[in-house]
Amino acid sequence: MELCKQMTSRNPDLDYCAISDRILQILEEDVCRYIDTLPPEDKGTLLKDFDVIVSTIPKGGDDINPISIINMVSIQISILFTRYEITYKAKKRFNRFGLFSQGDSDLYNYIIQNDDWKDHSHFKKILRNYRYGFTFRLYDLVEETDRYSTFQEKNPIFMVFLGFLKLDEIVESYLNNVYFLGLSYKIEIVDGRLMYPIEYLLHDGDHYISYLEGCITKYEHTMILKLKEYYEYVKGNSDYDKKVQYSIDFALFMLLHEDVCGSDKKSDKNLFRSHNIYHLILEAFERRFPELCKLHNLGKAIPVAYREVVEYNNTQLNEEKVMEYLDLVMERFLITWNNFNDAAYKINERVKERQIREPKKVIERFIAPNGIV
Repeated sequence: MELCKQMTSRNPDLDYCAISDRILQILEEDVCRYIDTLPPEDKGTLLKDFDVIVSTIPKGGDDINPISIINMVSIQISILFTRYEITYKAKKRFNRFGLFSQGDSDLYNYIIQNDDWKDHSHFKKILRNYRYGFTFRLYDLVEETDRYSTFQEKNPIFMVFLGFLKLDEIVESYLNNVYFLGLSYKIEIVDGRLMYPIEYLLHDGDHYISYLEGCITKYEHTMILKLKEYYEYVKGNSDYDKKVQYSIDFALFMLLHEDVCGSDKKSDKNLFRSHNIYHLILEAFERRFPELCKLHNLGKAIPVAYREVVEYNNTQLNEEKVMEYLDLVMERFLITWNNFNDAAYKINERVKERQIREPKKVIERFIAPNGIV
């Protein structure tokens, strides 16, 4: 994950090709380790297909964005293991669980019926014009852009990664216009439903689309910039311990990632005054409360001290304990948000005072004792 953070850091002094090569090496080793855990009769075909993927990776150059190469290989890996889950591991599972939504049947048919996804350059050409029924296009991950365009913060960076992000990493990446998409080798339970590897990857892309439409487009970055300043204030303030900081991570995660800034509301920039941000987070908690009470859903984000399961169901959290924590989060958010605004106000006042004094001092320097300039 640290290497992925370097890749998305927008630091022009880093050797991105070297970092990319290291990430691809780690990814290749990890895939081979996973394949080695599978039944012997399945390994041969998987390794053969994976060798084709690796052998067609283009060599890095100044005209290639190394992130797009990592993303393409990750997409191919997710398709490799999606095919395995469907055709080898559980041939009847697709019909029984109906994992792909109806609108994504074209993607299912393509994965099952075609093998040309294994060639890097050829598959990129296919993705350019293929939308697959998802809101988020796979081609957005592999578009051939100048690597230096990613140094501009206005340009979003998409990166597929292996592993899991903590709440603070999700919040920080969103506030910096960076979007990580998870790579999995097997069926995962995500948002309360089963997902194949390719669905798992694209579901994170759909979170970005919701965030784009609910926050970025609607509020023209104004609120995001203020939240970023607030977040940096909280993280850089030694008066706030780890519990307080986690509460803020939790609140902003729910607002930006899960409830997408109250995206069901009409565009109203006044929503993001101090009082209304508080209510947007509160409404996010209210709307997602059922998921927050499920241990295998958003309940995983509730701290252990408040993660008390009910007697009759070890996957259902005690609603009173969850509510107790949400109340504490809202209290901590309100205190830190008000403190942030007070600090920002004091800074602005000092700037205004300096601006008033500065011209006077400049004039005095050019006025002689007798008053003649």
